[in-house]
Amino acid sequence: MVTFNFSLSAIKKKEKNKPKTNVVTTVEGIVAIVNNEYKLKVDNGLYDIDKNSIATKGKRIIYAKRLDERGHRIKIIRNGEDTFDVGSEHYSSIAIGLKVKANVSIINNKKVCAITKIYHDTLLNDIEIETIKEMFFEYD
Repeated sequence: MVTFNFSLSAIKKKEKNKPKTNVVTTVEGIVAIVNNEYKLKVDNGLYDIDKNSIATKGKRIIYAKRLDERGHRIKIIRNGEDTFDVGSEHYSSIAIGLKVKANVSIINNKKVCAITKIYHDTLLNDIEIETIKEMFFEYD
């Protein structure tokens, strides 16, 4: 007679070696590009910006890395469900000249900024949104 053994063994999770981080301070500064890399310009110097802060995945507002024909920044506001990663070759979640707030951490003896808040150019308040809705539906 044929017998089957259906016992399962537990899968062991491998622990990844994460770099040791500790938040040193919180700073506000302006995003700049130095030697084709994003940097945070603060009063007393430049800080590197980590890759997760530049990534577009999960970000509702992203910016094109090029300007339009009039020299204006291209800002793309996405739907909440369509916030997948579009790559970092042509798009970024930050743009040159934006004011940001970031936590400065020391990772492998190097100061790196993790952006916690981006002060976008304009924000619509509730009154402006209602006015736009009324204007849009007025001509239906």
